[in-house]
Amino acid sequence: MDSSREVLNAVVMNNKIKGSTRKEVVSRRQLGREEEDVDNLAEAFLKNFHNSLNMEREELLKRLHERKARGV
Repeated sequence: MDSSREVLNAVVMNNKIKGSTRKEVVSRRQLGREEEDVDNLAEAFLKNFHNSLNMEREELLKRLHERKARGV
């Protein structure tokens, strides 16, 4: 009788471990997707920021060349 209880307890514990493992895998996948989304947003932000800086630099250089051409 004790051995059947031990087997039953082992099966129950095994199922609990499997259930928590599945949940952990699902949550890891969700975290992976969220991290990927954050990475994509950060990459887009940095690309936009870099483009803005380049445009400002080009405008500044254009104004400097215009000033030189006028002799100021």
